[in-house]
Amino acid sequence: MTRTFSPQELSDDTGVSVDRLNWLTGIGMLKPPEPGRFSPGDAFRTKLIAALLAAGFTQDQIEWWASEGHLDLDHVDHYIVV
Repeated sequence: MTRTFSPQELSDDTGVSVDRLNWLTGIGMLKPPEPGRFSPGDAFRTKLIAALLAAGFTQDQIEWWASEGHLDLDHVDHYIVV
């Protein structure tokens, strides 16, 4: 069985606030396998998006890319070591 993370556990692991995790879930970048639980792939996606934001990309840009299908990180679930 794959380990899952609560929002607080994911926040602690990634250094990303729970509010930002809620935003990422709301725009479809994170896809919890069940309400209130996140997968290892969600942790990796969170870190990737955090790196984009730290590099200077804006939340608006990320939201647009996600809504247009230009930022699809679903593939990370296939190579995450659990």
